[in-house]
Amino acid sequence: MKGQIDLTEINKSDGKATLTVGKKTVILDYGKECIEKFGSVKIDKQISNVDKVNNYLTYTVTVTAGKDGCKGLYVVDKFTSNANLVSYAGNISSTETTLTSNDNKKDPFEMPIEASHGKIYKADIPDATTKIPKPGASEIKNPCIVWNIGNMEPNESRMLTYYVKLNDKESLKDKPIDNSASLYSKGSTDTYDKGSEKASFTPTIVYSSFEKYVDGTIKRNSDGSYTIPFKSLISIKKDESNYTIKNLQFYDYLKHNMNTEIDADLLQYIHFD
Repeated sequence: MKGQIDLTEINKSDGKATLTVGKKTVILDYGKECIEKFGSVKIDKQISNVDKVNNYLTYTVTVTAGKDGCKGLYVVDKFTSNANLVSYAGNISSTETTLTSNDNKKDPFEMPIEASHGKIYKADIPDATTKIPKPGASEIKNPCIVWNIGNMEPNESRMLTYYVKLNDKESLKDKPIDNSASLYSKGSTDTYDKGSEKASFTPTIVYSSFEKYVDGTIKRNSDGSYTIPFKSLISIKKDESNYTIKNLQFYDYLKHNMNTEIDADLLQYIHFD
């Protein structure tokens, strides 16, 4: 015999339900944490915006409860590759802080506006046995953020938006930045996996030209030397690139390990002006 049960009809104090079939009565015992363990809930993770000028990424995490709702929900969000290329933006500390619905383009916020908002804090990335790290860490070496949602009503949906800054001092090109958000339901005796979602961003720069050429008239000086005006040009395709290069350094060599290097016998007669 197969059937379904409405978790909201279970006695919330002991996790038991009474099933009557004809003249038979059966007590079904789902345990005291039946809502945490069996309550259906889904998670979705997206990169909703890329600020190509200031090098910020906007991430959204959406959690949607099923028809029974769910209790004790947490999301642990972490970067799983090239974490040194990004940092969580805004005011997120190791102290658990209540979220608001105010979007100031810097701090994390939670929607919808009328929801009873959850809390957020920063922690060290947990191991597989810990799952949900506690707030209040004095030193954080490998940061993640924890979204303490709490309880969700049947069919309720909540969305967290947060911002991430690309590291302008690192070489970013073509290095994939992978992120994972894991959803858990925490009871008094156990923590239950509720799924995870990933999002990936690969910084891309497409160069349209990289040139060096004589720009102007070669001048013969009174001492018999010559001045040769050179111009170097670098340009990128904006529509095909997804971030702005910061702290760009360009090196120009008279002698370089290339096929076009200047003959060694001539170097004594050549210098930058």
